[in-house]
Amino acid sequence: MIKHPALGSFLVAAAVTACFLVYALGATRNVDEKPFIVFFTLVAFPFGWFLVWIFLGAIAWWQGLTRDPVEAALSSLGISPEMIAARSLVMCPEARELVVAATGDDGSDHLLTPEAAAAWEAMSAAALADGVSLRIVSAFRDVERQTEIVRAKLARGLPLQDILCVSAPPGYSEHHSGEALDLTTGGVAPLAPEFENTAAFRWLSHNAGKFGFVLSYPANNPQGYAYEPWHWRFSAQAEA
Repeated sequence: MIKHPALGSFLVAAAVTACFLVYALGATRNVDEKPFIVFFTLVAFPFGWFLVWIFLGAIAWWQGLTRDPVEAALSSLGISPEMIAARSLVMCPEARELVVAATGDDGSDHLLTPEAAAAWEAMSAAALADGVSLRIVSAFRDVERQTEIVRAKLARGLPLQDILCVSAPPGYSEHHSGEALDLTTGGVAPLAPEFENTAAFRWLSHNAGKFGFVLSYPANNPQGYAYEPWHWRFSAQAEA
């Protein structure tokens, strides 16, 4: 199926031009008229189609510029509006102001909003004072990166419904907000359910709320995500 209107018009033009040329040359008995027909068919006629092709291409280009990036990402992944509505997911706009909250072992920066970064700094220091080490696995993530994550899982052959139980659709991840954290600690693999059995998780369960962080996806959460004991989101209201 051809989805690009410019390409479609070009192929139609080529086919029509070829048919017209064959017909015209076959139907014309006057040898003197054939050079004109060849010129018209191969130059003037295609040029008109070429202008149509350019016009439709410009329309497609403009539509690409003006289309909502979240809508485009969801469509490219086969995620329908009905799938979003069925789980009552709430769109998370991307944060506009971000600061470096921590730097990973690989040298990558973990970004948060200024308020969330300050709360993280205070919480991680308090945990360390109690002998608990907390490390960031993932913080801010934009729509493009979320799209890459889902697309990579699709490429591995995983069913879309299964993917969306562990990865939010682009535009709906709390990581877009710059307020969400995936955390880990020593002795456990990142993003592993076993994080629930660590001293870090027990400390968070008792103390994270003092710093404005709440567990986003407990077991049997209404959004339909798998239980994520490592995923915490900052909320100024929770802090208050």
